[in-house]
Amino acid sequence: MPAQNRGTRTEASCAVDAAIHRPLPIRHGRGAWLWATVPLWLIAFAAARLLEYAPFASLWFPPTAVSFAAFMLFGARGLAPVGVAALLGHAYTLHRLGTEWTAATLAVGGIGFALAHALPLALLALALRRTGARDPMGRFGPTPLFVLIAGGLVACAASAVGGSAALVAAGIAEGIDLRWSVVPWLIGDYTGLLALGPLLVEAARQRVSPELAAADTPRLWPRLALLLGLIAASLATAALWPEDDTLVFTVFFALVVQQWISHTQTPLRALFALGLAAVSIAVLVPTLGLGQHALKLQFALIALSLAAYSALSFLGLRDDNRRLKALLSTDPLTAAASRSHFATVAAACIDEATRDGRPLSLLMLDLDHLKQINDGQGHGAGDEALRRFAALCREQLRSDDVLGRLGGDEFAACLPGAGADVAAARARNILEALRRATSQELPLSASIGIATLAEGERYAGLLQRADEALMKAKRDGRARFEVA
Repeated sequence: MPAQNRGTRTEASCAVDAAIHRPLPIRHGRGAWLWATVPLWLIAFAAARLLEYAPFASLWFPPTAVSFAAFMLFGARGLAPVGVAALLGHAYTLHRLGTEWTAATLAVGGIGFALAHALPLALLALALRRTGARDPMGRFGPTPLFVLIAGGLVACAASAVGGSAALVAAGIAEGIDLRWSVVPWLIGDYTGLLALGPLLVEAARQRVSPELAAADTPRLWPRLALLLGLIAASLATAALWPEDDTLVFTVFFALVVQQWISHTQTPLRALFALGLAAVSIAVLVPTLGLGQHALKLQFALIALSLAAYSALSFLGLRDDNRRLKALLSTDPLTAAASRSHFATVAAACIDEATRDGRPLSLLMLDLDHLKQINDGQGHGAGDEALRRFAALCREQLRSDDVLGRLGGDEFAACLPGAGADVAAARARNILEALRRATSQELPLSASIGIATLAEGERYAGLLQRADEALMKAKRDGRARFEVA
């Protein structure tokens, strides 16, 4: 690849590509992690009975989240453990209900249920992975978020219809009107997916305990307690007056707290709060005897999830904008200001100096013999020379001074409040610092041109005069400065 100092592809763009296309983080013991899906799925399947709406439908179906996480983490290899777990869950349901079945009906119903459950979620995970949503869920950008919400709804609807059709075809759904089970089945899958799916993906990719116990954790737990307390209070109030349907909708006030958490915490913590909210609703509804309101509360949980993801998407866009602004304003190799950003800042400093009648000087700096370093030691050594040169320059400048990289081996420094004598002293300090830092392996020297702002002068004219002084310093032997 061409050298960084030749103005080619930036380190930042390479880092972005690596983040999108890097291998999955689970590298060691992948087989064990993969088949751990089966017991985790069965535990989640047992938890689904908390809000069981019908023998083959639940308003809370967390196995959907486990299957989704398996496909996000392992791709098509997740089909085997998810299929096995779904078959075991189906067989257990038949045994629990005492339903008469044969090997043929078990095969038709079980395999049909497993395929209806697994294939739509596998396709959803494939669509998300194609958007680059591998770390972490594409930082909840707009495209992955839309695919998760809209594609998740389609996947859960397909699973509900396909699973119902499989049970009817197997002849094991007698006495159960599956026409009225499809919607609860859909809602149960969708709430499980939104509330827990991304959390399981992120938990598998990160060290969760250090993340939740980080330095700013004290700000998380009071907000988490407020979120769970508000949910508990709303449901307890609804349980006291069950005939009043409106009271159950007070749980929507939890949206405000969930948004607060999502805006002030990391994505993993926001997902952790959402997961706890979902579990608390699933536990409190049967405990408080609110089964008649379960469907409304699951819609509230969907709204809670959408609020969380919307906040995370906004924060993702904000962070992207900050990164783009940093890429536009900062040279990624030397951390100096980019050419355009330096010109903008220098022009503003010149306007302020002209208005206030204060001096200002501009240094043009050229790292000597960069081509020889590149040709003799390689472009890596040239990049290191540029980095060290910029760092040494910054050490000799004040905090108000601005260092910019104009391109290649050429830099400039804007010195507000500095007259010719002060600017010359700064240039002398830079040359002395380079002499102290130079070595046989990495020789460092520079030529410097100095121009002090004249009355009525603008940035272009000042830069040209400093450049002319720089050219004179180079003609006169380099490793020196000249004043315009």
